[in-house]
Amino acid sequence: MKEDKPRFVMTEAVRRLTMGSYEHTIAKLNEAIQRCKKSLFKEESIRVFGTFPGHAIVVAESGKFYRAVFEEKDGAFKVTGVSGVPVPMADSVPDFVRTEVQSVVEAFLAGKIDAARIKLEGVAPFVGNRKQITESQLTESVISAMKAEKPWRRLYQEQEQKIRKFLWGDLAAIQEAAVSPKFKKLYDGSMEAEEVETFRDLVSEETKELGYRLEALTRFVHEARAFVTQFEPKFRELGEDAIYTTFGAFSEDLESDLQSVSELVSESATGVSSVADLGKLFDAVAEALTDYEIAGRFVEKMAAKLHSSQVKEN
Repeated sequence: MKEDKPRFVMTEAVRRLTMGSYEHTIAKLNEAIQRCKKSLFKEESIRVFGTFPGHAIVVAESGKFYRAVFEEKDGAFKVTGVSGVPVPMADSVPDFVRTEVQSVVEAFLAGKIDAARIKLEGVAPFVGNRKQITESQLTESVISAMKAEKPWRRLYQEQEQKIRKFLWGDLAAIQEAAVSPKFKKLYDGSMEAEEVETFRDLVSEETKELGYRLEALTRFVHEARAFVTQFEPKFRELGEDAIYTTFGAFSEDLESDLQSVSELVSESATGVSSVADLGKLFDAVAEALTDYEIAGRFVEKMAAKLHSSQVKEN
């Protein structure tokens, strides 16, 4: 029987997945900014903090912020101007709170009620002891974090069908291992409090297991990112900056989101005593987990394919 020859998925696969997306445009702009980080910004390391029509806000490792004006012509970006952006800093949270509260008082005295209200809303999360946060609020914060709009999630939603097709056989294994929401009766009011309490150990243990699973997935994505990073010079040399930047941005944002969510879930599993809230948390995490795992597997497989393409080209 004739052996099948090794198959290689070239970097064109990434182009097809990202072409025309917001991330692709941002990646091209980021390339242009990175090319002039020393000549225009006089910085060793910078990153795009926010992108707007005609300009971007850039933050340097030194802590300085810049406004970069750019032009686009035939899909190519060129930075045409750079200026510093003054951003007030505080050395500590108490210093920040003290300064902001003073501004609130001054705004009220000046009759600027709306401005005072906005500033007060901004400083409120930093005032008081964290223990004052209720368990229901902690649970809702975790759920909100998982549902929040993120760059990786936007690209995933735009290209979900292509990503699923790319994963092919791996998709079945992920779906087979999927966890389903199952504790709705604990928090929808259909059970008496005494009966809900009997599920405490079960809900606590299963929520912890979800936390462990998220932690493992975070490490998995981190290792895949680290594997591809070593080939960055080769991608740059071959002019594949957009591919490397897009993949890097997607995987970095996914890892950051996973890290945050896994920490919140682990903390909630031990810090939330309400069985109903834990059941609600478990169901929300279970519902979101499959997308996280598909995105994580995509990062791992794409890292391997990108490596294969470089080996083939060599």
